[in-house]
Amino acid sequence: MIEVSSDNLWDKLEKLSGDSKGKKAAVSYITDDTAIQFTYGDTLVADISEDAIGTGRTSAKVISDAFKNGVEIYTCDSLHAKTIVFDHHAYIGSANISSHSRESLDEIGIISDHPNVMSGALQTIEKLKLQSHKVDREYIDKILSIEVKRNRKAKRKKRNINIETPRSWMISVVNDASYPGDENHIEEDNQNIEVSENEEPAWFWLKQGSKFYDQVKIGDSVVIIERESSSSESPEYVYRHFTIKHISEDSALKIRAYHYAYNEDYYHEWEDFLELAVQAGITNLGSGLSTTRELSQKQSNLLFELWAPNKLWAPNK
Repeated sequence: MIEVSSDNLWDKLEKLSGDSKGKKAAVSYITDDTAIQFTYGDTLVADISEDAIGTGRTSAKVISDAFKNGVEIYTCDSLHAKTIVFDHHAYIGSANISSHSRESLDEIGIISDHPNVMSGALQTIEKLKLQSHKVDREYIDKILSIEVKRNRKAKRKKRNINIETPRSWMISVVNDASYPGDENHIEEDNQNIEVSENEEPAWFWLKQGSKFYDQVKIGDSVVIIERESSSSESPEYVYRHFTIKHISEDSALKIRAYHYAYNEDYYHEWEDFLELAVQAGITNLGSGLSTTRELSQKQSNLLFELWAPNKLWAPNK
């Protein structure tokens, strides 16, 4: 599971904190432990410098309470990271552990139980520990004596950013299908999407009448099953997840064009892909000539992981 959260981020973090037996965190500033409490055996890396304490960005009392509770604490004055590892989930995002972050700021973060995300977050925290100074009783007494002169913060109104669960789709396209609308308009839109090196803008189109047409959104990913001609008896190639970057619509003709950044390095021949699909739990593909379906998160993640770089190849065209 890899989930992007915003408006309900703190509810999820608070629940994870309450359910977890142990936590490891690298979060730049800590001022309020109401939602996330650190207890005996936990690890915390934060900016607990004299400057951070003196300006109120980190609370000496919260740090002192955590120290009394048996938390292993390190100070790193260059830290800007925000990552927390709970028992079986990792959080990576923008939020400090503070009431200001929880109540006044628009934060965003990834929560995941994916082993690669967990491993990366844990390794980051462990490496930060080695490069930081361990907090002892003497240091706690020192920061408790610092006079705090908080910077006055402008009052902000928090926005609610509702991030829907990203979805993955699989769809069949035919390269020689003529677009029935104004193709010049579609090409203009296509040239405006962002592409990276080794990518080029591309698009496909659909008529109204499918779940994909009704529900797909910008940011969703799509696995494209491609055949060169409508007369082809089977697809030739299948492309790994492309992200939908823009959607053009002709409401009169009830047609939509879906724009993405094309990379020729990420595809398999149809027969090879069928074996990959079985391993990912994707069945009943049939001929693949008229496939339009939504993949479950598990299927999508498995397919992406199985489609490893060392299995990629680029056929000669």
